[in-house]
Amino acid sequence: KNSPHVNGTIKPENKNPGEFMIKLTNAPWSRIWYRVMYTDYEKIAVEYTCVDGTLCYMATISVLHRFPVRWPSLEPGLEQFNITSLLTPSLKLYINMLDHTECENEQ
Repeated sequence: KNSPHVNGTIKPENKNPGEFMIKLTNAPWSRIWYRVMYTDYEKIAVEYTCVDGTLCYMATISVLHRFPVRWPSLEPGLEQFNITSLLTPSLKLYINMLDHTECENEQ
């Protein structure tokens, strides 16, 4: 649907309701592909995004948590959510652990 607030469109690409394309009309890239790979809304969501026409290293996988976590490393943290099948060893090479507990705009 066209949105005057973001100057773009969002549309589903197939029958999967968690996969869609965001097309930005005023951006240097034309499309962003977005897919929800896994979600347990009480605890965690895993999302995949990729800018259209870029190489795979421009893609991102986000593991979003609803609550603060304290992991010593990535592997044991992911094991507790049973999502390791989504993240192959080659994908794990590109995952960085980020701390977003000090977001300026967070309410």
